[in-house]
Amino acid sequence: MMVGKESEITFVRPQVETKPDVVKVQDLFVNSDKGVLAVNNLSFDVAGGEIIGIAGVSGNGQVELADALTGNRDVIRGKIFYQGKDISNDTPEKRIDQGISYVPGDRIRVGVAENRDREHRRLIDRASSARQVAWPLRTRCTVRQHWRER
Repeated sequence: MMVGKESEITFVRPQVETKPDVVKVQDLFVNSDKGVLAVNNLSFDVAGGEIIGIAGVSGNGQVELADALTGNRDVIRGKIFYQGKDISNDTPEKRIDQGISYVPGDRIRVGVAENRDREHRRLIDRASSARQVAWPLRTRCTVRQHWRER
């Protein structure tokens, strides 16, 4: 626990048995929206049962890393493995179908559809998979057309 001074609080941490690697990132390079290298040769492993945190000053690649892990940003070079399978080029839909999820740091701007119209929010709310949410976007039909056809 970080409190800024020596703490008298102690914790008894139980021994946690980890499982084989669930996520493995090897030599990852990812650009920012401006085309500048934001993730530079990053490698790490996360075993089953482990929790990791990515911290740093704003603008140091945390968002770009999360976007790459979830398929929302292209990987320039390197590999991302999930449960032993290379998912570096998988779409966000495919990753969601595999059980990968993401809680964004800015849950209001990124995670909430507050600026979307009612029909769009209904579509997201009722979708049972990412494929259903993305369908109107892939076929270039509007969300309103999607609901009229139902």
